[in-house]
Amino acid sequence: MKLILDTSILIVTVMMMLAIGMQLAREPNLTRAPRLGSLALILILHMCLLPVIAWLTCRWLEIRPALAIGLMVVAACPVGDISNFYVWLVRGNVWVSLWLNVVSCLFAVASMAGIYHLYSWLSGSPFLMALPTLGMVVRLLALIVLPLSAGILAGWRFPCAADALTPWLRRATGAGILWVVCLIVVMRWGQLREEAAEAALASLVFLSLATMTGVGAALLVTRSRRERIAIAFSFPVRNVGLATALVVILMNQVGYAAFAVVYFVVEVFFMLAVAGITARICPAGREETTRLGAS
Repeated sequence: MKLILDTSILIVTVMMMLAIGMQLAREPNLTRAPRLGSLALILILHMCLLPVIAWLTCRWLEIRPALAIGLMVVAACPVGDISNFYVWLVRGNVWVSLWLNVVSCLFAVASMAGIYHLYSWLSGSPFLMALPTLGMVVRLLALIVLPLSAGILAGWRFPCAADALTPWLRRATGAGILWVVCLIVVMRWGQLREEAAEAALASLVFLSLATMTGVGAALLVTRSRRERIAIAFSFPVRNVGLATALVVILMNQVGYAAFAVVYFVVEVFFMLAVAGITARICPAGREETTRLGAS
């Protein structure tokens, strides 16, 4: 069962990164990247604020160590691909959302290593999930950057094939994530039954605080409604698939992946509710002057 889970997560992660790369390559606004300073500021805020929110949530709720590690790993991961769907749902700027998604994935190895050091500093002891060896960093780099780069290259060299393949990859990734969730539920049913309520509460608190932080950051960076939505949604939506791959494939810790399953379920319902509220209180309208977009 463990071999099936490892293989499934590897395949799903590669498909996810390929799809993101192909979508980026086929973006008509690819050459109009957001301003470097604004993009860097948002990603730095991700790295600095989300881990602190996760750490404070664990301390405040006094959740058990396995759940705390799961939440902190999730918080350290880059922006989740599904954030593009939520942004599209409320007519936010998907272009900005996509750039945040891709750039955060490209720098995930360095950012996660830095965040793990931050956790060690906050707790006063080495973080259990820290990347201890160069070999593990290389494996993580291969898991993220290689398929992402391959997707971008395929989108540039074979645009028609990329356009046809991207929707299939996204559907297959969605099905693969559900399959992985089912496998983890079967393997860790006893743990989930015992910890689900506590994990769901921790997820809900983190999602709420991260969303409020994202709204504050969005108000700081741009005056555009659509770009504010993209920025705000990028904070709570983490790449749960990558978090699962990290703890299962690289760390060989299926138990910590159980939290990622609960977080993903809570995140979907929470973000759909946020999207519905956003659509009601911030209806789509004329695009405002922006400081985030390229001049």
